[in-house]
Amino acid sequence: MASKNISITEEIYVKLKRLMRPNESFSGVLERILEKRKNVFEFMGIWEDWDAFDSFEEGIKKARKHDKKKSNLIIESWTD
Repeated sequence: MASKNISITEEIYVKLKRLMRPNESFSGVLERILEKRKNVFEFMGIWEDWDAFDSFEEGIKKARKHDKKKSNLIIESWTD
């Protein structure tokens, strides 16, 4: 197996070291992390039932509106 040397900061080194499992190499840690990333195009077609998607999207919009109202109330209480 070929190998390449890379340069990383001390901070990243420490973070990778913490993520290491017993007997796992740095390459193993990086491979595991990168495998978790998903390509958004893998999910195309997942919402074939557009009614379900619409209600899901509507729920998100309602939650965001509710969060914005709560944020505004908190900000108003600070300025009073």
